[in-house]
Amino acid sequence: FFIFLFFIIIVVVLIVVLFHLLIVVILVFKVSFLVFVVLIILISFEEEKPQVTCRNDWHYSGRSMEPDPIAVNRRDPISLKIEIVPPSKDNKSKLEL
Repeated sequence: FFIFLFFIIIVVVLIVVLFHLLIVVILVFKVSFLVFVVLIILISFEEEKPQVTCRNDWHYSGRSMEPDPIAVNRRDPISLKIEIVPPSKDNKSKLEL
C-alpha cells in the first residue's frame, strides 16, 4: 500500500513539475516574442527619424565635384515628400517623390 501511495505521489509531482515547465516555457516564449516585436518596432522607428544633416544635396565629398551620395540619401523624409522635381529633357523618368 505504501509503495502504491509513493508511486501516486511521484506521478502527481511529475505532472505538476511538467505542467510548470510548460507554463514557464510558454511565458519565456511570449516574453522573448514580445521583446523581438518591440525591437523590430524600435528599429523601424529609428529608420523613420529624420537625421540632422546638411540640407545642401550637392555636398562635395573630398576633392571630387560629384554630389555626395550619402548626403543626398540622408535627407529627412518631410523634404523628400515635398520636393517633386519636374522631369527635364535629359532624364524624363527621374521624379524625386
